Amino acid sequence: MHFERTITTFLSRRDDHTRPHILNQDGSQNFQDAKTYQGDFPSTTQQSTPLPTSQPWKYPMIDRTVLDKLDLMHDFFAQDHGPFHDQQKDTLRETRLRWPPVITRIPERPSRPPISIGVGSPNGDGQTRPPQALASDEPAICDSSGHPRPCRFLLPLRIAEQESKARMHITQLAELARRLNRTLVLPNVGKSKIGACFRWPFSVYYEPSSINLDDAWRAGVDAVVDDAHDKGKESYVELESFHAWMESYARNKRRESLKSQLVSIAPTILSSGLRDETIYANTDVAVHAYSTFGAWERDLPGCFSTKFHHLRLETRPIYIYPITAAQPAKKDGRDKFLGDSIVDALSTISSGTSGEPPVLVVNWDMRYPVFAPPPPHATIINKNAYSSLQYSAKMHDLAKQYAPAGPYLAIQWRMETVDVHLLQDCAHALVDVLVRVLHDPSLSENVTTVWFATDYPYPIARRTKAGSRPPMISAKSGTFRDFDILHENAIEILRKAFDKQGELHEWKLTDFAEAIENDSKPQNELLHDTGVLGILDKLVSTNAAIFVSGSSRCSRKRCVSDLTSSLVGVLM
Repeated sequence: MHFERTITTFLSRRDDHTRPHILNQDGSQNFQDAKTYQGDFPSTTQQSTPLPTSQPWKYPMIDRTVLDKLDLMHDFFAQDHGPFHDQQKDTLRETRLRWPPVITRIPERPSRPPISIGVGSPNGDGQTRPPQALASDEPAICDSSGHPRPCRFLLPLRIAEQESKARMHITQLAELARRLNRTLVLPNVGKSKIGACFRWPFSVYYEPSSINLDDAWRAGVDAVVDDAHDKGKESYVELESFHAWMESYARNKRRESLKSQLVSIAPTILSSGLRDETIYANTDVAVHAYSTFGAWERDLPGCFSTKFHHLRLETRPIYIYPITAAQPAKKDGRDKFLGDSIVDALSTISSGTSGEPPVLVVNWDMRYPVFAPPPPHATIINKNAYSSLQYSAKMHDLAKQYAPAGPYLAIQWRMETVDVHLLQDCAHALVDVLVRVLHDPSLSENVTTVWFATDYPYPIARRTKAGSRPPMISAKSGTFRDFDILHENAIEILRKAFDKQGELHEWKLTDFAEAIENDSKPQNELLHDTGVLGILDKLVSTNAAIFVSGSSRCSRKRCVSDLTSSLVGVLM
């Protein structure tokens, strides 16, 4: 059996200071391989030098984490091969290997009272009921008058892509959680990413309340939104509150872990690591298990074992992907939405005898929406209730603090994927557009400043207050690494246009780096985060009197639907 071979390897592990050994039934040890002698090899009649006895070999310490892992291995293989013990083989196996292995010492731990059968524990029929917030000191984040949803959660562990796209994905996960009747745990944010292991709370980037949507809208019918309709019925919980609930649950229920399941949802199947047979398949998606025990650990971030030690990945991890024929024809997925099929797959798998785990831990690697957008005929009274995920008040305050005081023109030029040999032509085209717009009084009335929003990793100003060129600032893009002299030459063309002899000398060219430098207050620590810098550039551009963006040839393609200012020109 796979399990037996794994255990034998574990017990026979050697290092430079120990010899392989096995335990007999009486507890004595047999040493394998060559014996250790002192001096020259003895003759056949000479007795070997006895081993030193001053430091006898000690049994290795096995802590509880190893026992938990062995227990999970047992469950993993049992799901495919059935029980490991066969009554006809028990006697033979007892003579070959004692199982479980002899444990001579376990670290001391305070005694615990027996766990009674009840809510949140096995109920005698093989099912496991979702945990309930019964204890008075347990945070009321579920199963309460203020939060009536059951204590069943969806925790996004990782979300694909950077902030602009990840912002869309979090709304998809919110809808998935709603359809599965689970509460969405809002992951952390940082470095222009969204995931459970990042530094900042979700509310630093976004406004959590903007996630709530009305059920009538989802049904495609007209609805009048009442601001108090969902009061106290949030479909989400902050990660910090979820951590507190897990700690309290473990303490009050006298148990160390909470049953959970890892679910990876991706646009394509893995090239290796999955079993050939499917667990479940419908017309759109297929579900596979991992081929070897522990193969899913590569999908776990480094913080999982420390920050989420109360989550026990007890239910077999699964991998969900769209069947080739069902993949959307367009990149944004508008021709085929897979959300219903994903919900059906998860609901069907969870309806087995093991019951639904209280926590679904989701790795979201999709690149396009899986749920349909809002129906165009829905009547929307409260506009904020149906807009996309909104940026936080903190981000808006910082944007107002650093934006130019008067009317300004904003340029958004993302150079990452542009052919470097086109950059100089694009820079000249940009200058031509700016000259045409800014010299038109009907368009540029009272505009004195041009704000440069870009992934260029240096301040746009030639020199700092100290008189020397500033060093590279925090990168605004986590993927733009191939910056070279051709990018610098293109930026220099733009700078020269604003010099004293340039065509745009009447206007000031500035950017976020210069705005921060001119701030007399101590720099906010958030301003070193790449995601914050990108969001602030976007918000400042949104509030500009005039907005200039790049064409597909001269700029990285970006969604500018949320930039509501006047789009008066593009780069050629």
